[in-house]
Amino acid sequence: MPERAYWLDLFTPETWAEIGKIDYAVSGYRANREAHAKKVRPGDLFLCYLTGKSRFVGILEVESEAYWDETPIWQSDAFPVRFKTRLVSRVPEDRGVHLHEVVEQSEHARSWSGYYRGSPQRLPHADGQFIATTLKSVEAEAGGQPPEAPVEIEIAGDESSAAADGSEREPKPERDHDRIQYRLLALGRDLGLELWVASNDRGRTYDDERFGDMAAKELPVRFDDATRRTIELIDVLWLSQNRIEAAFEIESTTSIFSGLLRMADLLALQPNIDIPLFIVAPDDRRKAVLREIRRPVFASLPTPLWKACRYIAFDRLESELDALGDRARYLRPEFINDLAEKAG
Repeated sequence: MPERAYWLDLFTPETWAEIGKIDYAVSGYRANREAHAKKVRPGDLFLCYLTGKSRFVGILEVESEAYWDETPIWQSDAFPVRFKTRLVSRVPEDRGVHLHEVVEQSEHARSWSGYYRGSPQRLPHADGQFIATTLKSVEAEAGGQPPEAPVEIEIAGDESSAAADGSEREPKPERDHDRIQYRLLALGRDLGLELWVASNDRGRTYDDERFGDMAAKELPVRFDDATRRTIELIDVLWLSQNRIEAAFEIESTTSIFSGLLRMADLLALQPNIDIPLFIVAPDDRRKAVLREIRRPVFASLPTPLWKACRYIAFDRLESELDALGDRARYLRPEFINDLAEKAG
């Protein structure tokens, strides 16, 4: 059986929203891409990329050969070369897999600048599998439900919830994320601070508490729209009198890059912003976190990320909180700095 191929599928936010209205059942291309489209086979996977956002946001399984159809779907173009498709995975636009993340790990990094001349465009298998793997992880963390009869994407290490001998596995990493997110929210509450939880995490619960009930309904701080959209997706914010006292990104299931990109976006949009930024991750990811924070792309920001962002280990955070108990309410927010490790 031939190997499943991965294809770049370009969308604008508008065309992505338009196929969402038909349940992602069709993907289409301009007439001059017909020769490329005829190389696509049923069972191949389209990796959906939003231009302008620079992020992969979904996976579509191809369910037909290419065919010609001009039935109106999109306002900007007919895109008459079409395929029947089925949605495999979809993530929020602002949590998609960023192009920088793909290029950084690719053995074909120099080729990526040529992939955007049109779609469908076949991608190197390793890059396609990396994108698909990361999208599935982001979807799990974002609380997305897998579609019915999910397609096998042949991802190494993708396991069911039960071991082969019928015993239960270790708790899923997303539960670690929920626990740490809850503990940061509860700590901020004990410190007498207002709280913000990522807008797409408000429905999550831990220890019988709904995160949205612990946090403010609206951000009290005032920023431009682009900055506000970035801030709203940060996992946890501690707030005091319209000031952000600290911002936390928790990385347990997704690539470390996703949280760092939000931090970097914030620094790029507000180069003079004075907010303590923290990546909170398992102890075994310490070296990777510190390495990623020091990447040249982040060091070139007006405020280098390594100067603004620090690392906190899960174990260090939880052991300190367990030792503090009810005494946390007597501390000032700045004590969190003592638990963090600088990247520089």
